[in-house]
This record gives sequence, C-alpha cells and structure tokens, in this order.
Amino acid sequence: MTYNNPTMIDLSDQNNPTKITDRFSELYDNQWKNAFLILEKKHQLSETDSISFLFDVLYVSLTECGKARSLRESAFKVIAEYIGAVGDDQAVKVIEVMRTLKDVRKKNVEGISQMFKKSVEERLSTKMIYKEMLPDIKPYMDECVEICTMMNIQEPPLALRGLNVSRGIQFDTSAFKAYTVSGKTIEYIVWPAVYLYFNGPILSRGVAQGISDSSNA
Repeated sequence: MTYNNPTMIDLSDQNNPTKITDRFSELYDNQWKNAFLILEKKHQLSETDSISFLFDVLYVSLTECGKARSLRESAFKVIAEYIGAVGDDQAVKVIEVMRTLKDVRKKNVEGISQMFKKSVEERLSTKMIYKEMLPDIKPYMDECVEICTMMNIQEPPLALRGLNVSRGIQFDTSAFKAYTVSGKTIEYIVWPAVYLYFNGPILSRGVAQGISDSSNA
C-alpha cells in the first residue's frame, strides 16, 4: 500500500514526487533562465536583484499553495472525528474515502492551481516594481504555482530546503550545488533543494551562491 507511506512512490501516478521533482528541475533550467534574461536585459535588473525577484515569486507561490494543504488537513480532521464517532470498525471505509479524496485532488491539480495564480499575482503586485514586470515572466510564475500546488497535495507534502537561509551558513554540498561561486559558506540561495517530506530523503539538490575563500580571508 502506498497510502500514507511516502517512501512507496506510485510510478503510474503522473503527479508522483519523482515527476514533480523533475518538473521543478526543468522549471529552473528553462522558465527560470528565460525569466532571468528578461529581467536582466529588458528591465535592467542586476544579477542579484533578478535572482531575488524570481526567488520571491517561488516563495509566494509556495506559501499561497500551502492553503491547499490547510484545506486538506481540515477535511482529514473531519474524517478523523467521524472515525471516532462511528468506531474503529469503519476505519477501513474511511481510509478508502481519504484515498479517494487524494486521487481527486491530484486529477484536478490544474483547476486547483488556477485558484492560486490570481492570489499569487495579487500578493506580488503589492510591490509596484514587481507589478510592472510580472506580465513578462508570467510563464515562470504560472509554472511555479502549478508545481507548488502539486507539492502541497502530496501525502505528506514535498518539502523545500533553502527558503530561509542566512548568509554565512555552511555550504552543504549534499543539498546544494554552486551557482557561479563555490565556497565553504553560502552567500545566498538561488534555487531550493527538494525533499520527499520534511526531514525526509533528498530528491534534488538546490543551487546556492558560495562565498569564495578569498572573500573570507
């Protein structure tokens, strides 16, 4: 059984953690780089400002799509209370209901993500400078929302590492590869690492800018 067992990945599922991670990596390799060039060349942003902007888009997408997880948890709480009301003999039937809800969410991920695209854009548009540039990087923003939605409807949700990293922490090469500069410590995160679940096994390394040893000298 794969239900509630995140280490058992259903390879027939088009939205399984492995395929979501592959799509997340492709997002960085394709839409992220295209959006980066637009910000740098058309809008004359610096390299670090472009990276920061694109990171903000991903972060806001993840936090907004986290509402899908909250809705899921609320539904499961109701079901859990029902189990307590009817007794353990109904537990098997309730688990089947949970599994059905999970399958329905996965099949309707496109519709669910559409609900969050508007809220993500509204949140980002509160910064006027972002509002002016968002139309030019919409493919990147839309893909961020869709992937973050898929991450959040997993049981348990996929987890990203590197969203709140302070300058100067140790550069963990098992979790991140260097952007353009390597080093023993991190300057900033370019792209987060993906884990099967919080504190679970890593699925994909992220990208970080290191502080060169000469800078530390």
